[in-house]
Amino acid sequence: MLNCVFHMFYLFLISNKMPVLQPMTLLPSVYVTVLAIILWCTGLMSIFVSKYSLIMTEKQKSILDSALNLFAQKGYNTVPTSAISKDAGVSEGLIFRHFGNKAGLLTAIMQMGKEKIRDQVHQLNKITDPRERVMAVMELPFHMHKDDYSFWRLLYSLKWQQDSYDAAIVLPIREVLQDALSEMKYADVEVEVDLIESYFDGFITTILLKGDSIDKERLLSTLRGKYS
Repeated sequence: MLNCVFHMFYLFLISNKMPVLQPMTLLPSVYVTVLAIILWCTGLMSIFVSKYSLIMTEKQKSILDSALNLFAQKGYNTVPTSAISKDAGVSEGLIFRHFGNKAGLLTAIMQMGKEKIRDQVHQLNKITDPRERVMAVMELPFHMHKDDYSFWRLLYSLKWQQDSYDAAIVLPIREVLQDALSEMKYADVEVEVDLIESYFDGFITTILLKGDSIDKERLLSTLRGKYS
């Protein structure tokens, strides 16, 4: 289907006698706009964002990094695009050109977060023992890289902003727990999943708030002793 979308875009270029061999990074804004409309209408925008993240320019990466850090520090609703452009060292117009608006920035950030979570879930599903799989989920916050702190801080702040939070982003982790607990023959899987998610949320919040001031290894050792 994605090939069909790009074919439609190609036909648009041909019909308007526009060059089609120009590199993606050099396409005029009208090309990008038309392609974005096609992708949005066909429900393939998330796929495009995922693929496009692989070929982002340094300026686009800088914009997303600045947006992520500012959203995480000050809150999504309070940060204007002008502040992001200043922090990234680019014009505000460049943000609109590449991401449309502030919501487009958030969508791109969340898509990259989904890709990271998808990679983690892929590793979790390689664990054959369901008990070890559950333990591995509970240990995820303790292995969180500092580079990912801003993303998780933003994600958890968005939980209080229902119009901006996408609960589906962590659904793959919940599904890992559901499958593992079902294999372990728990009577009420959903209640157990809710309980483990509460632990998970608490661990992440504690680490984000206290950072290096907590003894993560000691907490992790205690956790393993109680629940492994």
